Amino acid sequence: MAYINFDPVALKTARLNAVLKTARLNAVLSALGANALIKIYTGAWPADPSVAATGTLLATASAASVFGVVTPGVSGGAEPYLTANAIASVNAVATGIPGYVRIETAAGAGLIDVDCGAREDVGRG
Repeated sequence: MAYINFDPVALKTARLNAVLKTARLNAVLSALGANALIKIYTGAWPADPSVAATGTLLATASAASVFGVVTPGVSGGAEPYLTANAIASVNAVATGIPGYVRIETAAGAGLIDVDCGAREDVGRG
């Protein structure tokens, strides 16, 4: 029997078709579930979203009951993408420079860490 190693590092350079990319985004949306939380922290992000958050919590935003909508990709054309729905509420608890955003389930399980901050290059393609 042959095995294929799907090492996450190797997948960073793999090319997936639109069906797999769309499925991956739908899996993220499903894992987030209802009422996901978006938390903004200072400092560098931890090694993995499943470990304890680092830095100072600046704010917590509550997502809508459904985090967002996945728009499917087209093979050989447009990439799939996830559009977040409106934020239901935001609770700021401290001031500081944002370092990263953690997106977690309503139960507090970290799923995604996203780099951010007060830099000129953030948000540029």
